[in-house]
Amino acid sequence: MEAFSSRETQGGKCGSAIRYTAPLLIISILRPFNGLTKEEFGPFDPVTMSYAHASNAMWVVWHFRALYTLRNEHWMIQAASICAFRVLSDIETSTIQLKTFAKACQALIELGESFPVAKEVMLPIKLSHKPALTTISQRSDDDV
Repeated sequence: MEAFSSRETQGGKCGSAIRYTAPLLIISILRPFNGLTKEEFGPFDPVTMSYAHASNAMWVVWHFRALYTLRNEHWMIQAASICAFRVLSDIETSTIQLKTFAKACQALIELGESFPVAKEVMLPIKLSHKPALTTISQRSDDDV
């Protein structure tokens, strides 16, 4: 698949890491404009657009997970954590955001087996949103 083809770089090969950088950058750029409406911001709603990019970034991570494994891919900690924290405020009202959050948390849990920093990223989520994590853990992997 072209989306996961490797590209030669000076340091070796890098695959889908290139593909998720743009959505993460857009999420970060749009974050300060959370309080603005579409009419105030311009051609689109910044919150909806950043949610869409968070969902897209997690799709890339999840697709990579299906083809390979997350266990040794430390660069995915950043993607999963940015996406989890971005959609955190809307997981009770939107199924799409809940699925993005669930995938991000599952990725962080899997990455935590190899990288302790992923467990540290999960700690504030566990402390502040324990009911949401309980709901997610009751669902099977196929539902996500």
